[in-house]
Amino acid sequence: MKIVRAIVLCLIGAMVLTAPASLAGPWSLDWLDAAPQDTERWDRGEMGPQQTLRATRQDTVVAGQIPPVYRGIENPFDPTVQVLLAGKQIYARDCAGCHGQRGFGDGDAGYALDPSPALLVVLNDTPTAADEYLIWTLSDGGEPFGSDMPAFRDRLSRDEMWHVIAYMRAGFPEEVD
Repeated sequence: MKIVRAIVLCLIGAMVLTAPASLAGPWSLDWLDAAPQDTERWDRGEMGPQQTLRATRQDTVVAGQIPPVYRGIENPFDPTVQVLLAGKQIYARDCAGCHGQRGFGDGDAGYALDPSPALLVVLNDTPTAADEYLIWTLSDGGEPFGSDMPAFRDRLSRDEMWHVIAYMRAGFPEEVD
């Protein structure tokens, strides 16, 4: 893992040094230390047929086919302490069992699922993870895409779902209490 980390750091360093100033941003390499050892199984080229099901919803978003009812929706809540605390509690109760405490897809129940739960900590930084995508996923679940992600529209209020999304976007902070 140290060799992989060194190579990644060199490549990122080269990209940063040669990137235009417009691409500068708050980059973090924390995921290199925090990610599970077997993250290679989540690379598109390494996935088997069942594993690629997890990415089907993202492909739908990229193709501009998000259901009209979710298009353009944005989280109405600012990430206040109260919102993040509520999101943390809901996430711990309803999501962490599969997605893990910090969004790495390593919850105990998640190991039995195929496709495996989404890596929310990685998804959080992808362009397809717009608010409309996340609320759609929480609301409708994964059944249309062949995954076991439950639909939460009948279990959580829309506000509760937005609180979970705010907590996820904040990086699953542990210090919220």
